[in-house]
Amino acid sequence: MAEAVNVFPELIAGSGVRTISVSGDTPEQARAVLQVLLESQFAASVPRGTSREFLLERIKNQAAALTNLRTVARSLQENAKTVEGASEGEQYSRALAALVSDIATKEIDLWQLHNSLRGMQPGDVIVQPTTATIPNPRRLLEKLIVVATLALALTLALVTLRRQWRRHSSSGHAKLSIA
Repeated sequence: MAEAVNVFPELIAGSGVRTISVSGDTPEQARAVLQVLLESQFAASVPRGTSREFLLERIKNQAAALTNLRTVARSLQENAKTVEGASEGEQYSRALAALVSDIATKEIDLWQLHNSLRGMQPGDVIVQPTTATIPNPRRLLEKLIVVATLALALTLALVTLRRQWRRHSSSGHAKLSIA
């Protein structure tokens, strides 16, 4: 059905982005093989059993940690309003900046865990269009020969016209007189 199936490694390590190239006798065959490969990947990428339980537990722990960090950040912001002194205010600011960074990290981790739990989805796949037919090199060669022949004929016509014009103007027939 397919002539070749190539899976290329990640361009950026850890990105999870891979390139799959499928070629077949017809574009429809190649698309059918690619669709079968993708559907099997969609099913295989959804975690099951202990992997799913582990991910759910990690999501629960990350969500609880995120809630705790947000609570600490709110209380730190409220306490920072009552601080009188540059030294203590600076310490509160540094602590708040560290907490905001930790909150952002936890949110990203939580988002990645949710994505891992849902597995690969059709929206995650970018399918580039395939050409209807592979260009025939013979047809291309024929077109290039026609273009080259026309260019040569045009050049020869221009050279011939220029010679005739010079010959005609040097014989004195085409003298321009201004009265």
